Amino acid sequence: MVVRGFILVWLTAAAAWALSVREENEVNGRIRRFYSSPSDGSLMSLSVPKYNVNSGEFDQVHRVLELKSPPADPLSRLAQAKATPSYQSHRCKKFLRQKFPMLNCDGPPAFIEPEDNPYELAKSWIRPTAYKVSLDDIPAAGEVMTPVWSGDYWRMQWGLTSYRYAAGEYFGTYKEAIADYAQPANWLDLSRQLTPKKLARAVGGWSPSEKYDLSVSDAIFHLTNQQKNEGKSYANNEGDVESWFGICHGWAAAAFSVPPPLAPVQAIGPNGTKVIWYPDDIRAMATLAWANGRFPANSIGGRCNSKNVELLPNGRVSQRECFDTNPATLHLSLGNLIGIEGKPFVMDATFDYQVWNEPVIRYEFDYFNPLSPEERSRQWQDVVVDYDAQFKKTDRFQKPLTRGERGPGGVYNDSRIRKIVGVIASVNYVSGVPADQNGDGGDPRVIRVTYTYDLELAEVEGRILPVGGEWHENAHPDFLWVPQKGAVAQLGFDSGIPEYSLAAAAPSAVIERANEASASGYPLCKVLRALVDASSGTSTYHCAD
Repeated sequence: MVVRGFILVWLTAAAAWALSVREENEVNGRIRRFYSSPSDGSLMSLSVPKYNVNSGEFDQVHRVLELKSPPADPLSRLAQAKATPSYQSHRCKKFLRQKFPMLNCDGPPAFIEPEDNPYELAKSWIRPTAYKVSLDDIPAAGEVMTPVWSGDYWRMQWGLTSYRYAAGEYFGTYKEAIADYAQPANWLDLSRQLTPKKLARAVGGWSPSEKYDLSVSDAIFHLTNQQKNEGKSYANNEGDVESWFGICHGWAAAAFSVPPPLAPVQAIGPNGTKVIWYPDDIRAMATLAWANGRFPANSIGGRCNSKNVELLPNGRVSQRECFDTNPATLHLSLGNLIGIEGKPFVMDATFDYQVWNEPVIRYEFDYFNPLSPEERSRQWQDVVVDYDAQFKKTDRFQKPLTRGERGPGGVYNDSRIRKIVGVIASVNYVSGVPADQNGDGGDPRVIRVTYTYDLELAEVEGRILPVGGEWHENAHPDFLWVPQKGAVAQLGFDSGIPEYSLAAAAPSAVIERANEASASGYPLCKVLRALVDASSGTSTYHCAD
């Protein structure tokens, strides 16, 4: 059972116990192998299992990213399709460059946040003086208090939000999908042949973009045709589009920035046609708005050219830009944003084909002694060890030294490190689900993954501060980001237009502006707000006039 609004997932006692035993055994085995074979670099490029919290089973998320012929390189094999140039280019152009215009998606890799400062993720959400940097102040567990909903990633191969998901068709190629129907021809035929009641029933099974077009009295279907045709610029020589291209980055932000649509609502289309919107239709428009709209966002993590990733003999990624978010950054981000503020953020793990952009909603920390990993505690002070000769003797990150701060020429300086503590970080995130018309948008799909790492601690004025650390697996979070507090996804098309009401046909000023915005793949904020407010039963979604 899921209690909506708090993302609490309850399993039967037997299922919960079985899940915890499997997870515990897997994590214990992973830690045991890591410490018993410090010279075996292949251990760091093994996959990290995911668990479906709803079902209590191992989960295979986004299998569409797995290649039929896995590459030989261990990191590329782990990343699967996410390591391909086509995916990296698409991700950069469609998402990263929208938020960071300075990025060159076709040239050498560029840094997003060169210093990997964890506060960069929290600014606007937490005052600088309230941000906690001492390990003593970081809660051992935390959970968000914001509703987070699951949604579809709306694959480009099927025409993004122009896909008529209610029909349940599975298209093998982009060509098949865009040939499924033609607008406005379909609308003109049915509006002449059917009674208003039958027409409304037929339209109820249409795609989200078609419903949007009708709701703003756009009988030309600008948004639908834009969505269907967007894949043409990404088509390969056979005219097909990669099946993993979509707008999950829009869903990841909308999932906690937009109140969850829960109930069907009705809008008025051309000639008084009733247009029934189901929750997943509205979620699709919210996803599209946050994918193509503009909003201020915080981020940490670097862009890495995956074709040139190099591994050290111990399995660690050698390049600084490819090492990604360091363990201390993730630890402090989880502790401050989720543990203290109760606010979600989005993570993506580049070297893990199972995760795209997904909202993180919960975590638990268990600390362990790196010299005796079986010693565990919720209190880090119970299991911390000195960074001394005894520790260094068995530490896989000494030869070559990669601990501490990297200086000129790639030489590391570990002089600030005083202590080391191991961490088992169990992280829950909400995953995407295929759209359906079940009436309430469905329960969120929650996935749990457990990362292991150690924290390097420096003693400053009596406080122990995490200054870095080492991952125990290469399948770890890469790019962390979150919309800034109060952010709203909008474009210039939203400026100066009248209010929109579901109870009446759209005014001419809204129709004109909607046609312009639809050509850019963007649904107007005031139209989206009317749909969200009516479906969610709230009035908290806002548009900046």
